[in-house]
Amino acid sequence: ITQMMTLGDGDMKETLQSFVARAKTEINCDAVTLFIYNEATDRLLPLTTMVGVKHKKNASHCQDAPRDSMIYMMLALDEPYHCVPRVADDEVFKDRAFVIREEIKSVCAIPLKVKEHRVGVLFVNYRTLHSFTPAELDHILLLANQVAVRIHIGLLYGKQQGLVELSKQLLGATDLTSALDKAMNKAADSLGAEFVAIVMPDADGRLKFESSWGWTEEDVKLYEEGNVEEYQTGYTIKHGEPVLVTDYFQERFKPRFRVPSIVEAKGIKSGLSVPMLAGDKPVGAMLAHFMTPHSMTELTEWAGTLSLIANLTAISIQHHRAIESKIASLEAVQRASDEISRIRLGTDKSEVLARLVEQAVVCLPQAYLGTIQTYDQARNELRFESVYSNEGYDSLLHLEGGTRPLGIEKRPQVGENKPLVRRPGDPVGIAGRTVLEKEPQLVDDVRLDRDYFTFSPETKSELAVPLLTDENEVLGVLNVESKKLAAFNKDDEQALLALAKIIVATIQNAEQYRRLNHSEQARLLEEKEMQVNSQTTLAWLGLASSVWGHSVAGHAIDIRDNLALLRTKLKDYSLDPKLQELLDGKLRVLDEMAREIRKKPIVALLSLDEALSDVPINGLIQKRINQLWGQRRYRTVRRTMNFARQEPRVRCSPDWIKRMLDILIDNAVDAMTNSAAPSLTISTRIVENQVEIAITDTGPGIPQDIKHKLFRQTIAKHADSKGLGTGLLMVQAIAQTYRGKARVGRTGPNGTTMYVCLPIIEHS
Repeated sequence: ITQMMTLGDGDMKETLQSFVARAKTEINCDAVTLFIYNEATDRLLPLTTMVGVKHKKNASHCQDAPRDSMIYMMLALDEPYHCVPRVADDEVFKDRAFVIREEIKSVCAIPLKVKEHRVGVLFVNYRTLHSFTPAELDHILLLANQVAVRIHIGLLYGKQQGLVELSKQLLGATDLTSALDKAMNKAADSLGAEFVAIVMPDADGRLKFESSWGWTEEDVKLYEEGNVEEYQTGYTIKHGEPVLVTDYFQERFKPRFRVPSIVEAKGIKSGLSVPMLAGDKPVGAMLAHFMTPHSMTELTEWAGTLSLIANLTAISIQHHRAIESKIASLEAVQRASDEISRIRLGTDKSEVLARLVEQAVVCLPQAYLGTIQTYDQARNELRFESVYSNEGYDSLLHLEGGTRPLGIEKRPQVGENKPLVRRPGDPVGIAGRTVLEKEPQLVDDVRLDRDYFTFSPETKSELAVPLLTDENEVLGVLNVESKKLAAFNKDDEQALLALAKIIVATIQNAEQYRRLNHSEQARLLEEKEMQVNSQTTLAWLGLASSVWGHSVAGHAIDIRDNLALLRTKLKDYSLDPKLQELLDGKLRVLDEMAREIRKKPIVALLSLDEALSDVPINGLIQKRINQLWGQRRYRTVRRTMNFARQEPRVRCSPDWIKRMLDILIDNAVDAMTNSAAPSLTISTRIVENQVEIAITDTGPGIPQDIKHKLFRQTIAKHADSKGLGTGLLMVQAIAQTYRGKARVGRTGPNGTTMYVCLPIIEHS
């Protein structure tokens, strides 16, 4: 969505095509179709955009669709979506030409609206039967709401380039404070207002100033001392519509809301407020005040502009808060992994599990209770191993008066076994379902879940993730519970999955350690700690990647915009031709660098099983080398590729393997900066059911005193180096995650060879 919102320079078709392509990837469906509707003409526009559709020509002229078509039927819906898990049973969809032609089995149709304005319809299609989860529908609706706003901008405000640019700035800002400052400045400039504010509910639901322009800290304090819910912004949020005031003094005689005393004290005469909408739901209000009277006509005209700014700002706030949530998850997983890394091999199993479940609860502050249950596949039993509550587990076991509330079963005790059998009509427990389905279970309201066993009457929502080995065997389930409804989100799920990976590695290491003699234990201690660190590294790198991409992409946009401004300013000066040529050359280099930064992929949490695929290594290397050598910095280096005749395939994430190659290739290219004839050789060969990837440069070699430290630890930076070791640690982490290993080979004054070995799953 961020990339889509920053396009703007192309036409609407390019923008929408970018959206549907990314939506298909995000939602993981088979086809996405998007139709645009113009309220002014009451017709569909010839902007049908689709991806994954087999017969595009048959579906590309929907501007002529009849009024009884599926598109117009869905467009007229008042509900946020129409979900059809089984098309064959649905009277509206089952006999439609598109459904039959494209072999659609399940579909979700979302009418795109911005408040009362209808702007189009989005169809999410599956060619296999698909059950839509509440969390999945929330994700689809978030994407739909954001593209609806973008379409609305394109249809109604396409000529207002300043507002389009604001959307770029809001989503390209490096943090929420910066984004809100830009929104405040834009609103004040566009309306000529002396005072602007954003009012939103805090964590306790009380309305507060989220950001302001023209107000002092003392002003804000005085404003918030009253009951803000009774003020103009509270009224705006409650009714979900703009409020225009030509004269605040007259408002006192027919009050719709209370006018705070500070309005009179500041000499404010007129003003307007508009709701900030996320879809159709007001999430706050934007308020503008003027020290001169303004007519209803003027305020009405400005309300449209302020509404657009407010809605763009609402999207930006959601976006930045999502980033902040990822940062919080990253930090929590890192802290938890640090604590887990302090558990020594050989520690008693019960103590290990107790410390692991404690870190899960600590990792998610909204959780008050956590459990670990292990699974015995041979006996098909769950064993209640450990429980931790930040309020003390004893208080949960001993209810007041020694009695249990009606409907609550006897709570399981540590060490208790329970058969895992699903019988028709009987609950199996959320933890049990997690084991059976080998999938995370995010439950917003446990009271509505058919499988929930009441453990504590205070539990309102729950998140459970399976403890899976690399072979996809279930070791057990990690579970956390909260006293709040819908307390956990997808970021929390991702954080707990990352933690589950570390827990599995810790449990397996402890079990293997107990079976060895003392000398073998010492050797294993170092090796396994490196593997746990590798899992930890990829977990937090995956979470951090979107944060990094968001921040760097914002800076890249700023670089691009400043370069454009600089070129404009330079036109006012008469420069020496040679100086002009030099400047033009340097500016082109900076432009290219900014473009490359924005093109860098943002890698998600790719060590998880669902991100893996069978990757042909030769083909991946060939494609990546071709991409890199399309860039200026690589073209001076001669490249040679020698591949194994048989194509080795590795079970891994292609994006992480490309990141690993980038690090090794960049290190090699940097090492050859001063070489007279820089040359890089990339080769593969199959050795004992492994593929060995070798990257050889013609650089000066690696000093012997640091060679043994590479891939094992960071190395102090030399005055003449760009830094060594950190990138190679990441290479080792990636290799070990896929059960491989990286090492240094030959090195000397004629060059260096780096090796990565990965296990082959098959080759042809």
